[in-house]
Amino acid sequence: MPCNNPDRQAGFSLIEVLVSMTMMAMVAAVVLSAMRSGLAMWDKGGNHIEALRHSRLVVDVLNDQIRGALPLTYTLRATDRVAMPLAFEGDRTSLRFVSRTSFKDGPDGIPRWIQIRWIADPAAPAGALSVEERRILPPDNTPDSTIYWQGTVLHGESCAFDFLLAQPNKPVVWLQEWRYPANPTLPKAVRLNCALKQKNTTKLVIPLDYAASSADGLTLR
Repeated sequence: MPCNNPDRQAGFSLIEVLVSMTMMAMVAAVVLSAMRSGLAMWDKGGNHIEALRHSRLVVDVLNDQIRGALPLTYTLRATDRVAMPLAFEGDRTSLRFVSRTSFKDGPDGIPRWIQIRWIADPAAPAGALSVEERRILPPDNTPDSTIYWQGTVLHGESCAFDFLLAQPNKPVVWLQEWRYPANPTLPKAVRLNCALKQKNTTKLVIPLDYAASSADGLTLR
């Protein structure tokens, strides 16, 4: 006998409900996957931009630190003699000097001993640029044994320093080492060449603000 009940004819069967739920779950999975991919790409782009901003800020601080290297002399005491070299020395992988610019305190602060070192990773073709800041101890102006601030500021494949020697009536030359007593004054400039992890190359030629004063024999004690 045919069923004439309109309420029963307007309903959904169990199979129809299951099919609809399955299709909705598939659509939701596709949408969530697309959202995850979009967010991952957004995060990757944001991290890249943040890394570039960080490296640019670090390079600016390094530039200001080195540019402002002070012609400060310090005292080295031995049993038979006393020497007063200038507080500046370096080689291909390290640089030590005194500056008023600090990663911790910012520019125009109290002068600090600054040591910048490239530390290579023997297990990989990479390394890091490390900076140490130490207080100046009177009366000899020597660096404190306690580190005031320390940090790894850049990661990359390599980083190297060169030093510009400029003498009257002689051609300028880039040296790979700058040490007392062979080099008793500040160099004219420092060249920094770093290959970073972001596949960027940072090349800086940093003229020293007090190089001329140092060449004229003007020093701080």
